[in-house]
Amino acid sequence: MAFREQLNSYCAAVEEYLNGCFAEETLPQATLLRAMRYSLLAGGKRLRPALVLEFCRICGGDWEKALPIAASIEMLHTYSLVHDDLPCMDNDDYRRGKLTNHKVFGDAIATLAGDALLTEAFSTIAASGAEPEVIAACTGALANAAGAYGMVGGQVLDMEGEARILSADEVQTLHRLKTGCLISAACKMGVLAAKGTAEQLDAAERYAQAIGLAFQIRDDMLDVLGDAKTLGKAVHADTKKNTFVTIYGLDGSADVLTLNNDVYSVNDAAKMTMLYQGVVTTKAKNLLDAANGLTYKSFNLDYQTNGGTAIPSVSYQLFDELAAPTAETTKEYHRFEGWFADAALTEAITDWSELTMPYGGMTVYAKWAKTGYTISFESNGGTPVEEYLGNVGDAWTGPTTTPTRTNYVFDGWYYDDITFENAVDWTTFTVPNNDLTLYAKWDYASYTITFNSNGGTAVAPITAKFTSMVSKPTDPTKPGSGFMGWYLNENLSGSPISWPMAMPSRNITLYAGWNENGY
Repeated sequence: MAFREQLNSYCAAVEEYLNGCFAEETLPQATLLRAMRYSLLAGGKRLRPALVLEFCRICGGDWEKALPIAASIEMLHTYSLVHDDLPCMDNDDYRRGKLTNHKVFGDAIATLAGDALLTEAFSTIAASGAEPEVIAACTGALANAAGAYGMVGGQVLDMEGEARILSADEVQTLHRLKTGCLISAACKMGVLAAKGTAEQLDAAERYAQAIGLAFQIRDDMLDVLGDAKTLGKAVHADTKKNTFVTIYGLDGSADVLTLNNDVYSVNDAAKMTMLYQGVVTTKAKNLLDAANGLTYKSFNLDYQTNGGTAIPSVSYQLFDELAAPTAETTKEYHRFEGWFADAALTEAITDWSELTMPYGGMTVYAKWAKTGYTISFESNGGTPVEEYLGNVGDAWTGPTTTPTRTNYVFDGWYYDDITFENAVDWTTFTVPNNDLTLYAKWDYASYTITFNSNGGTAVAPITAKFTSMVSKPTDPTKPGSGFMGWYLNENLSGSPISWPMAMPSRNITLYAGWNENGY
């Protein structure tokens, strides 16, 4: 039978088997089952189950008995597509020419449908009727390929790689895990289903590596060259991802896919057998090595300094090791904190030791931090005020505390402790150039002397400031009495106040002392 006919018979058998799965419409969880079938029966190349069946056949097994094992890998592959399309992942609207699962059933049901397909894949192997050792081996092969050390691990590398540019080796590792591991599992599960030898398992692994590589390179090229109608999914969706096209370009990828006639477009059993024996593995490696000798495409690296000193753009070629720019940008009252890949500065800072392959041109942006400054307050004998730590450009309304000083009134902060010029106006004082010290200015507090003449003529109060010398007021008069002087106590204890009078410590009242006149 010609290979194309054989492939068609595999796909038809797999389709018939899958069509019989999860068809119980009367169960309470029918919505979940419909969601599972919606994606499982949405078409596709059925490459992975076909590889299971073909490797089972050429290793001497009954491929029809291996149908449950082949179906299991398609269930698991479909779960990965359902989850990959979710808004939290790639957020795709179409898959295989149809709306993606979450667009039809909602995010929650789509997530659960993927969970169920993953689980049912292993349940299908367990119920396959194969011998226990075959069930155990196939379960292990599928689990290893799908988990943290295989497909899921590759998906994480893919997502994390969007924040930076990966090397050629890193991209090959990513796709070996994300795509290649499941293709490898399909080939090995076919050998295991037929109870093949260790040598056959090794040959299957080497073949899977070659076809998996070719499959991913071609898929990356179709994202650029294909159209959504033919592919059944969005194109140009990988422009921000690390792909073989971003590394080698379309021409370089096509050179690698001289493999195409031998790997991707296999059309007869003889070629399939040749590939199975590992012939293409060496050719794939040689072509990838040759691709490293292609003329690299140039790119520009532009520096956007956001108001700082200009840094010239630099021209590089792909795979050049980038060094940090020789000039460091400056910005008044700011500290340079490094180059970022995102104008909004939400991406990781550029690591020049790893940034080796921009996509063809990129701009990095300077990140700035305001320069810090300190304002110290010298209160000249008053209560201390804490210093202020701020950043240039910060608005500020003054210290939270005001200094106090006995017998003085605080008259504001000044730049100079000698002349007290340039009082600080806190409504406009927002950007000091550097650290500075401000000095308190004081004015003498006022006090009042009140005179109590005990029935004599009134004497007006005297208001003065501390340190002022006060002259003696006019003596009061009292009929029949002679004025003897001013006393601190109305009982006239102590000595009378002497004049001129120096600064009192507080507001005071003085009392007149009288001596009765003789008659």
